[in-house]
Order: sequence, then structure tokens, then C-alpha cells
Amino acid sequence: PRRAARTLSSELTPRGKVLSPPAPPPATPTPPPAPPEEDLKHLPTDTRLTSGTVLKDTLAGLGGQGTLIIHNERPSDALIKVILSKQLVASFYVRGAQKFKFDHVPDGSYEILYCTGYGWQGSIADFTRGRHAVRFDSELKFAIVTQTEGGTTTRLADIMTLTLKKDHSGMGNATSTEIPLEEFDRY
Repeated sequence: PRRAARTLSSELTPRGKVLSPPAPPPATPTPPPAPPEEDLKHLPTDTRLTSGTVLKDTLAGLGGQGTLIIHNERPSDALIKVILSKQLVASFYVRGAQKFKFDHVPDGSYEILYCTGYGWQGSIADFTRGRHAVRFDSELKFAIVTQTEGGTTTRLADIMTLTLKKDHSGMGNATSTEIPLEEFDRY
């Protein structure tokens, strides 16, 4: 078999001319893989908003009495988006390991999306590193309930707490689904 290989090789090489092996194609630099989210950290140079910084709020002044509490257990900061009828109606920032209470939610069914990350950049209103987007599978339904007992009437408004778990495993009894960043960015 070795001799046959040499013979074949000499048949392919014209006499008197030595062919060098073909040059390998230029190497395309491959970016290093993104570090796992748990390896990312807030850098001293990172811009971070204060928890509760509201970026958009079209619900103010509508007389809403419902309360949405976000408890972010993650080390990364989060941008929360509140969607009503496929429209962004509120968005706010919650730092990692902090809570925020959004306390004027009108009656209605709301979809909640959030994106976690590091290195907030105000000019694009987004994180620059470690972005990860999630949608809650069920809408949050806010409604005021009126109860009358004896001669006393009481109005009860919904208070809902969502906890962003460290491992994106959902929020207590609320299930969530990872979504493409493009879907989050649509709103």
C-alpha cells in the first residue's frame, strides 16, 4: 500500500516541479465563548441604575390600585417590562438582590417580561453583557374586589410578588420561559 501511494503521488506531480502543499485557509478568529452568567460580575466601571428607576410608565394617573412587587434574587440587574394588549405600558429597573414595588397597576391582564444583565448603557437603555430574557407563562390579572360585611364596604386591590430566582427556574408557583432577546427587544 505504501508503494501505491508513492506512485499515485508521482503521477500527480509534474516532472521537474515540486508542488508545495496548499496553504491552509486563513484562520477566522473565533470569539471566546461567553462566560456562564454566574461568572459575570458587576465591574467598578459599570453604570447601574437605582432600583425602582422607571423608564416608562403610561399607567400613572389612571387610578390603578394594584401592586406589583419584583424581588430580584439574581446577582445580575433586571429590566422589567409590563405589557398590556401587546403594548409596553411600563418598564423599570431592579438591581440584583433588591426589591421594587410598582404600586399603581390598573385592573387588567398583564404580560411580564424581564431581561437580566450587567453594564447598563443609558444611550441604548439596555445591558451590554450577559443579557438573558424571560417571559412569564401566565398573565397577571389585576382586579379590585369589593366586599360588603354588615354595613362596611371594603375594596381590596391585588398585590402580586414575582421573585426572579437565581437559576431562572421560575418564580415560585409561576412558570417562565426563556425567550430570544429579539422578542424582549420588540417592546
